[in-house]
Amino acid sequence: TYALLDKVNGTDLAKASNSQECTGHTANNDLNDAFFNAPMRAEDAYIESDGTQGINLGYLTTPNTRYEIDYQMTEIVGQMRPFGEAGGTLSAELYIQGSATGSGNVAFGAGDSWVGQPSGVASDLNRHVAVLDLANHECGYSGKGLYAFTSATVCSRTATNPIWLFAKGGDNGSHSNRAKMRLYAFRIYESGALVHEYLPYKVGDVVGLYDTMTGDVITSTVSGSNAFTLGGGLGYGKFAGSRTSLVVAPADTEVGVDSTKTLSAYAPGATSYVWTRNDEVIDGVTGAECIVAWEKPSQAGTVTYGVKPVFTKGGETVYGEEATADVTMLPSAFVIIMR
Repeated sequence: TYALLDKVNGTDLAKASNSQECTGHTANNDLNDAFFNAPMRAEDAYIESDGTQGINLGYLTTPNTRYEIDYQMTEIVGQMRPFGEAGGTLSAELYIQGSATGSGNVAFGAGDSWVGQPSGVASDLNRHVAVLDLANHECGYSGKGLYAFTSATVCSRTATNPIWLFAKGGDNGSHSNRAKMRLYAFRIYESGALVHEYLPYKVGDVVGLYDTMTGDVITSTVSGSNAFTLGGGLGYGKFAGSRTSLVVAPADTEVGVDSTKTLSAYAPGATSYVWTRNDEVIDGVTGAECIVAWEKPSQAGTVTYGVKPVFTKGGETVYGEEATADVTMLPSAFVIIMR
């Protein structure tokens, strides 16, 4: 079912005969649910490209690299690469070609050289998780399972060209085949260990990706490109000791008599939240929302609610910076009757 695309507009794309190909094998449906639906799809925040952006991750693929991507194409015209690099000593890429009507294909490329072969997986505009695992000689796509390469010996060298997101990296820092898509998450493993996890990030006007393993923020590296847009959330905040994109909405508000107000926090990538009332932790409230009930102004007045996102970084629990909201309790109305 899976392999590499053979022809685009009648042109043979085969570059060599010794690259790894993802070919049809019986998929493991249990693996579909366990792998593809759970690890990468927990958050709905994404950064979106319009086809002018690309990010050079500076990472060189090795024979022990595994890539995981959670993405959604927004338009498919010709050849596009959600991620990839080619042209050097080793190639690795997720390849999309054709139109969103299903006439095009999704494919994977990997190996000391690159070869094309029909894929059988139609391109579309749905959200998908895909994996390219050079270490275990597998590739896969959500809903289809993992598939073995036809050859287990063709990825033998470290790439000389770095991997790009939203495009395919080439020789001398070049890139091509920029993709119009939404990126929810991208992970890189070496020899089974997670070394980079990129999640959506926003601070002020800066939109990019936050690496939960290193703390680095990366943005578009294409000169003259438009800025990324962020949707589905307000972006991944940096950890304690630095700025944060964590936002409480509404930031300042009022609560009427016998009413409630819901405060919402967004920090994509957070596993939980710690809410406080006037610097005291609110027990039992660990989600992204906190319901504030009216209190008598004489007893409460203006109350400051705070929230910190909780992240897992390198297997350790890390707390993000706090965001606050001032909530004013409105007084009861008085009615005076004159006789």
